[in-house]
Amino acid sequence: MTADALPGVSSALRKLAELRGVGVGYVDGRGATRSADVDILMAVLNSFGDMDRISSPDDARTVLRGRRQQILERILEPVYVVDEGVETLLPIRPGRKSLIVECRVEFEFGGEITWSVPSDLLAPLPKATGAHEPSWGLLCRRCAWVITT
Repeated sequence: MTADALPGVSSALRKLAELRGVGVGYVDGRGATRSADVDILMAVLNSFGDMDRISSPDDARTVLRGRRQQILERILEPVYVVDEGVETLLPIRPGRKSLIVECRVEFEFGGEITWSVPSDLLAPLPKATGAHEPSWGLLCRRCAWVITT
């Protein structure tokens, strides 16, 4: 849908919905464009429960800024699914003050592996084609961790 699909809704609310993967509208079976109600859109965004509450559309800019900051501060995405026995690179963004990277892998059928890696053991990795940031990493026996800084 176009940016003006929800007349009267701030661009910040639209961007927040897009960032969260929430559709603001759709085309029905008869080809008519349908738009989400603003109150329903705010209720859906609030249902995630992991960001500041949106009480009115005017709150969207502040909540969007906060959500973007949360993403920047995230060390690792919440969930990765990898195949057993396949070397996998996972992007990690440790805090600048991190001295040790704590690692834990939980297996879907139970059990887990935990280990720690001192950040001074991390070394630059070859820059991937099209990468905009340098990567740092340490190849572990069971998986390879890539740290972007």
